[in-house]
Amino acid sequence: MKNVIITAGNDSVIKVWNARLYEQLGKHTGHVASVTCLALDGNFLISGSDDCTVRLWDLVPASRDGNMRPAAPFQGSALLRTLRGHKAPLRGLVVLPEAGHVASASSDGRLLLWDYSQGAVLRRFHHVEEFSCLACRHDVNEIIVGTMQNSILRFPIDDGDLDRSIVP
Repeated sequence: MKNVIITAGNDSVIKVWNARLYEQLGKHTGHVASVTCLALDGNFLISGSDDCTVRLWDLVPASRDGNMRPAAPFQGSALLRTLRGHKAPLRGLVVLPEAGHVASASSDGRLLLWDYSQGAVLRRFHHVEEFSCLACRHDVNEIIVGTMQNSILRFPIDDGDLDRSIVP
């Protein structure tokens, strides 16, 4: 979705704004605690929250009459899936766009790699330190995680995690 700004925060609402006019176009509601992280994959928005869930949203829902054009005006709240697997608040999300996967990190030291279209956890990593952020290094197939204890951790991901055609 072009020409929009997406914001979220302590009110648990994700807001979509017109980037030129700074007018709110719509909102996504569903989280029950602060929204702590956002990631985009094409027209899909992925959000993480203090409610320990990852949610997948359709940024461009179809019109009510079934046509493929976007609904007008934008209404939001097109929740496609809720992913549950974390036991603590989410601190970061990163999309692996080649595969349609997303990695999520929570403050309890869990890193989960999801096939978000299926709602399935593909890989689980755990560490004793509290995670605070993450990024993906595609050149070496690893996820980098920062911790509250000032560590930088590296988690290898297989080529199969990056290529949807290899993952069963």
